[in-house]
Order: sequence, then C-alpha cells, then structure tokens
Amino acid sequence: MNTPLTDQQINEIEERATRLYEFGALPDDAEILTGTDVPALLAEVRRLRAELADQADADTVAARATQVISNMGAGVRTANAERNRYRNAWNNARARAVDARADAVFVEQERDKARAHVAELESDAALLSALQAAGVDNWEGYDDALERLAP
Repeated sequence: MNTPLTDQQINEIEERATRLYEFGALPDDAEILTGTDVPALLAEVRRLRAELADQADADTVAARATQVISNMGAGVRTANAERNRYRNAWNNARARAVDARADAVFVEQERDKARAHVAELESDAALLSALQAAGVDNWEGYDDALERLAP
C-alpha cells in the first residue's frame, strides 16, 4: 500500500476484526490476532498518526520560528545601521563643536588683543592731549615730528 490509511479505513479494519466471531469458532491464533494483535496494531497506527501530526505541527512551529528569527535579524541589522547613523552624526557634531570652540578661543584672544590695543591707543591719545595742553606745539622739533607723520 503506497498511501497512508484513512481514519475510515482503520475503523473498517477494526470493525471487521471484531466481527470475526460472527463466523463461528476461531482457531487460538485467530483469537489472539483479533482480540489482541489487531487492536494493538490499530492503536499503534493511531498513536503514530498523532505523533506524525504533532511532528507536522512542530515543523510548522519551527518554520515560523525560523521566519521570526530571520525578521528579528533584519530588525537588528536595521537598528545597528540606525545606531551607526546616529553615532556618525554625533561624532560629526562633536567635531564641529570642537572646531567652533577653537574658533571661539581664537576670537576671544583676538578680542583681548584688540582691547589691549584700544587701551594703548586711548592712553596714547590721553598723553597727546596732555602734551598739547602743555604747549608741546611750541617745543623745538615739533614741526620735524609732524613732517615725519605726513605721508
């Protein structure tokens, strides 16, 4: 037989085995066959069919688990790519912040230099005002100094 027995065929075999007594007395071997062996074999066939069905269910569960794991792997790869994208953006922002801080330090240094220069110019202007107020324009060499300043 190439195809598995159906439930109906198994039930028919069991029914025929139980009705053998209707044909009269059976030899001892036939009684063992119909009373013990056939029911035991049919029970084993039913047990194996249930086990096969459980195995098919297990295969289905395994196939579904494989699909879920595959999807989870894809999700992990997507999450890793997203993490790397954020990590790169953070590193770029950090580098820009370091550059901006260096620029700010440079600007602060230049500002401090400019303030010192302005203070020096204000001091020179105050000195010049004091000298002019004291009549420096009447001093010897004043005209020579003005000529040196002219372009």
